[in-house]
Amino acid sequence: MINEIEPYINFILHGEEQVPLLKLNTNGESDILRRSSEMLEKIKDPSFLPTHQDLETCFGPQNKDEYEKLPKDVQHMLNIAYRKYMSYSVVERSDVFDFLNVEFINAIGNYLKLRALELGATPNQPITILETGAGNGRLTHFLTEYFTKNASDLIKIFAVDSGESRYKSVFPVEKLDHKQGLEKYSPSIVIWSWMPKIKDFTDDFRACSSVQEYLLLGPTVCCGLPWETYGNINGSFLSPGISIFRIDAYRAYLNEKSPEKWFHMKEGADTFHGQFHEVMEHFDKKPQPSSFDSYDDFERAEEQWTNELLRMFPPLYIQDGFEKQELEEVTKQQIGQHDGWPLETKRSITLSFKRISEK
Repeated sequence: MINEIEPYINFILHGEEQVPLLKLNTNGESDILRRSSEMLEKIKDPSFLPTHQDLETCFGPQNKDEYEKLPKDVQHMLNIAYRKYMSYSVVERSDVFDFLNVEFINAIGNYLKLRALELGATPNQPITILETGAGNGRLTHFLTEYFTKNASDLIKIFAVDSGESRYKSVFPVEKLDHKQGLEKYSPSIVIWSWMPKIKDFTDDFRACSSVQEYLLLGPTVCCGLPWETYGNINGSFLSPGISIFRIDAYRAYLNEKSPEKWFHMKEGADTFHGQFHEVMEHFDKKPQPSSFDSYDDFERAEEQWTNELLRMFPPLYIQDGFEKQELEEVTKQQIGQHDGWPLETKRSITLSFKRISEK
């Protein structure tokens, strides 16, 4: 069978005109593969912004049920197209984290336009938006196009990147790290798409007096740090236990009475000044599944325990006067590489952290 499929693989990967062997014309399957190949070439152009429909033409339906209605051979070819594009992006040093698309740019652009008006932007005094860790500059490029059409006199947007990731700057990106960018541009809003895992820079955003809001794009499970970035108590499956509330580190504390092994924040001991033993006592009361008749009862008790802990020690963004909210209308249009194709689990989201008392 692989010998029969090989011409289709060549067609998808290289555009070679060796298509007819599988004889898929009866139900239009060969047309699906041809359109996929043609769209793949368009999408590889960084200046091309696809729609959701364009992405589905290239990789197949995002809905899993619809995808599985396709013949297996077609599914296989579309999967090859998807993997080919992901490989291409790695080779070109323009890694695809989120699949930027027209619907997403319209959604986030509209949100930022409304926020600019809320923050008092006028033609004589536009607000500044700064994308940090901007990589190849595509997000700022397409947002610039959106603002030119919809809010040209309300918003100025700039892109900076330290260059550590070595992504190719396809569009204008200034070689500055996030601290240098904050100092130079004094932005009202900061955007970071896919903050590096096991790193957190949000304390610098909050410490910048001009910043009234910052947006974090991407999966919380592998971007930033669970506690420092998002206020999540537990670690994630990709960065397990990086949170300050590490159970394994807590056990080390119990066994060795060594507080420094428990803290995993910058200046952690100072952060917990006067509360360390209180928090430790609370961990001793952590619910265990074996103590409950049903898992539902355990989950309710664990949620109550967690809420009590967060009241005892609020997330850092709350301590700094910010509130967190998912931008659901933006998230709906977001497509991330970890979401799977077809869609398996929605992981890539957009979170807003807004200064409660805006200046």
